[in-house]
Amino acid sequence: MLEAMRTRAASWVMRILAVFLIASFAVWGIGDIFRGRGISSIVATIDDMEISGQDLNREFRRAVNNLQQRIGRQIDTDTAVRLGLLDQTLNGIVENRLMELAAQRLGLDAGEALIRDTIRSDPLFQDQTNRYSDLRFRQFLQNQNHSEGSFVAWLRSRITRSQLTAAVSAGAASPDALSRSIYSYEQEKRVAVVATVPYPALSTVRTPGEADLVEFYNKNAARFTAPEYRSISLLHLDPVVVAAGIKPNEERLKTEYEDRLSTLAVPERREIRQVVVQDEALAKKIHKALSQGADFSKTAVELAKADAKGLSLGNL
Repeated sequence: MLEAMRTRAASWVMRILAVFLIASFAVWGIGDIFRGRGISSIVATIDDMEISGQDLNREFRRAVNNLQQRIGRQIDTDTAVRLGLLDQTLNGIVENRLMELAAQRLGLDAGEALIRDTIRSDPLFQDQTNRYSDLRFRQFLQNQNHSEGSFVAWLRSRITRSQLTAAVSAGAASPDALSRSIYSYEQEKRVAVVATVPYPALSTVRTPGEADLVEFYNKNAARFTAPEYRSISLLHLDPVVVAAGIKPNEERLKTEYEDRLSTLAVPERREIRQVVVQDEALAKKIHKALSQGADFSKTAVELAKADAKGLSLGNL
């Protein structure tokens, strides 16, 4: 079974790389997602899987927060983009989606028991007695801006990707020449020799005389020469004056406006709230109560036992 998985996974590696290159060219105006210029909400498409601007924004913010925690100071969005964090985030999302797609086609999946055991055995979620702490788990979700469902989905994806990469890399060994080169590079050492010059030895420079100054000037005359100047004739075209002579007809204006409508339109936004339940009858009961004017948060807490803090999805 493992050998068959390796063979199929290896063939998918080349396909994944090809799709990754194609998806890279499908990404347009990524920076505009954070500047609000009303572009398409889909930044990349891999097979039937779409990466939305909202997904990219959420992962980018999480990456910025993690970087801020590591370096101990705040970083604004523009600085993070210049550092390449946005490109790294998008590449990571694309790579993960490609791995997920390959894992799905190979039939790889992680069961609920495996996910539960993985969470409980993670040292991040254990207390001083090395036992699982639900409080630490909840604090981690809050700090990482994760819901329990989104974290479980991310963990399931990570486990299936690990299964795929393990099948490909199992038994693989690097060539001896490469191993020796890497070892020599990492273990390479140098001997540093430091020469210390006492300060008094630097203070014995004599004051130059007139002849010394003249000689220095003659050898470096270009450094004391002013640059040459030229006169320039300038013709100024006033855009207001030029525009006054341009009279486009109404049909041309209408055509230009319709062609650029996608760049001028600003999508509407709504505040979205949700209640997630597993029982259809309970969902209908909540819907009926809300239709009769009941308070949304109160109804969700009383009927669905929902956390009032997790009801809002924000302004979307």
